[in-house]
Amino acid sequence: MSNEAKLLGAALNHAAFNIANSLGAWLGGLVIAAGFGYLAPGWVGAMLAAAGLVLIIISVSVERRDRRQGIDTGGIVIPRA
Repeated sequence: MSNEAKLLGAALNHAAFNIANSLGAWLGGLVIAAGFGYLAPGWVGAMLAAAGLVLIIISVSVERRDRRQGIDTGGIVIPRA
């Protein structure tokens, strides 16, 4: 991230957290209203956590691939040591 955009990055991080928090509550209520019972939100939470883990694995693998090629994912060339 650029040094000039640190505040923007922090604000987007908080916004993403708030969106995920409201999405989790909405999906939990949705499965209860659909008649799946009061244990269903736990399963929804587990699926959302698994999806987040998959995204982390993809992100780390893309970053490692780009670092091996000497390219930052932001398009900045990284000098090879």
